[in-house]
Amino acid sequence: MSYFVDEHELGSAEKLTGMYTGQVVKRDDPLNLGRVKVRVKGLCEPESAWAFPMGGGSVNWGFFFVPKLNAEVAVWFRDGDIQLPYYRPANWGKNELPDHLDGDPDKAGFAFGPVRVIVDQVADGGRVKLYSTVNDGRNSIELDAVQNIITINAITDILIQATGRIKLDAMFIEIGGRVVDLSTKRMI
Repeated sequence: MSYFVDEHELGSAEKLTGMYTGQVVKRDDPLNLGRVKVRVKGLCEPESAWAFPMGGGSVNWGFFFVPKLNAEVAVWFRDGDIQLPYYRPANWGKNELPDHLDGDPDKAGFAFGPVRVIVDQVADGGRVKLYSTVNDGRNSIELDAVQNIITINAITDILIQATGRIKLDAMFIEIGGRVVDLSTKRMI
């Protein structure tokens, strides 16, 4: 059953067209579909019906994100019916942009509390970095297509676990400043 089609009967006399600005007042969707209830001043007070997210994905594909309480969202009403709201998270306001996104149009990113993902698109490749703002971003993973390097940084331990084998395939491996020449299987 699709909750997007014919969930409510249409027929309201007043048709609401256009986009409205709302504020998230509930986010504990009993159906776990990413819906929220919003307040649109002068229109939906104290709260709307459950609003579906616009965009995001389809079966086994896409992005799931539920805005925080009090977050600003853009709101539309399917077929102009106030009982059929949809929403999209709004943009960051002035001084709200996470520090890793400095307004550079070649950067894209996500911020989830202290976790950051940056995609830096440059002419000769690009970089993707996943890090936490805790400990000044010193715990990170970076894929650099410009220099063809994958870098993992940790201020404490790096744990690699496998139920099978762990395979390192390289010409040389440096461990603690010592180089292991794998072609001769001896320490250099």
